[in-house]
Amino acid sequence: MLRAILLLLLAVFLATPAHADTMAITYGQTITGTLSASEQDIYTFTAPVDGEVFIRLTSVSGEPGTSITLVRVGMGNQAHTGGDGVVSTIEQADVFAGADYQILVPALATGPSYGGQTYRLFLQSITAPVGVPEVPLNGGGTGSLDQGGEVDFYTVAAQDGDLLRVDVERTSGGIDPTAVFYIENFGSCTTLDTLDAANNPMTSTPCSDFNATGSFAFTIEDLNDTGTELVDPIETGGYAFTVTCVSGPCLALVTTTTSSSTTTTTTTTVAGPTTTTTSTIPQVAGQPILGTKLVLRDKAGKPQKRSLVALAKDAVVVLGDDPRTAGATLRVRSTVGGFDVTYTLPATGWKTIGAEGSGKGYKYADKSQASGPVTSAKIRPGKLQLKAKGAALVHDLAVNPAAVDVVLTMGGAKYCASYGGSVKHVAGKKLTAKNAPAPSACP
Repeated sequence: MLRAILLLLLAVFLATPAHADTMAITYGQTITGTLSASEQDIYTFTAPVDGEVFIRLTSVSGEPGTSITLVRVGMGNQAHTGGDGVVSTIEQADVFAGADYQILVPALATGPSYGGQTYRLFLQSITAPVGVPEVPLNGGGTGSLDQGGEVDFYTVAAQDGDLLRVDVERTSGGIDPTAVFYIENFGSCTTLDTLDAANNPMTSTPCSDFNATGSFAFTIEDLNDTGTELVDPIETGGYAFTVTCVSGPCLALVTTTTSSSTTTTTTTTVAGPTTTTTSTIPQVAGQPILGTKLVLRDKAGKPQKRSLVALAKDAVVVLGDDPRTAGATLRVRSTVGGFDVTYTLPATGWKTIGAEGSGKGYKYADKSQASGPVTSAKIRPGKLQLKAKGAALVHDLAVNPAAVDVVLTMGGAKYCASYGGSVKHVAGKKLTAKNAPAPSACP
């Protein structure tokens, strides 16, 4: 008896009101609509695959309350409801292949008289997003949230056992951008908040709960840090992001190729028996890496005061060709700044860090600058450090040269960072660039 009453009440709640508009919506589409008193808009779509969908309704003007309900046609007792508020979201609703669905958007009165409302409705497939760019491992990009409550979708390939990290930084506007992975269990995908050098909000979202090999969706949206809404319905702005393979099978994907000409073998001695691992770095295209920090200094009329300090921390940095045999070169380039020069780090200046075969890395030293302006360099697993000074440096800081490409080549190994990110420039004196995403390709 109680079950029958509950089903009857639900049927009444889901019933189409006297004034209802019905229209179709497709994945990846945002629709702007309006509501008047006692009206309900209905949007229909067909699920192409079994999986999950994401739906968001944002109040734009008029009455601030919003509400959405997802119903499978002919199965009124299978409903998902978003919360009431300025932003109403259904994040991971299960849908069945070929089934028809309705999204119900009712007028939600918040006062004694309803003054009407304008809203935006967005639908996307989490399982197979439509019109969404795929981000390569250790790649990234830029985007913008041009409307309050907007969400941008991306995908990335992952395998069971991978640990990936998405770092997002605000580049303009007032947003507090964050990334959210959509996988079966995202309990380990906890977002960490921090600030960059210019006090812009940054977030880091590590995630390791990938349960199979495939393409996984993640979103970038604006958190509301001051109100009750999880999503900020007002602020807009730009962002930059990177997707990093931290550990797991993905390391082999970003460092292994079938071409024997780009394969290097490194023998590493650890506690117990000696193990041999094979890793590769693309010889022609090179390996783009994150640019952690670059500082260039200059002084008019005193070129001997020029200096360069570069730091790059990225999990894709491995010990490739031995620079004690291959030597190395350092290229510093800026299209805007009008300089492009390559410095030599000869094999004779390189030594191992720690004992031979320890796998700790290599270091270069030339304090007397007999071979050029580079005074020191270090390459460790996951880290590069470079220092140079003197009149032989050819950078000019009269104008802001960012982004500045820094490329370290050792035999067949080639790493490149493009230092943009958070930039501070003092004309003719200093450039500081931090937290730059990896470039799409090496120069």
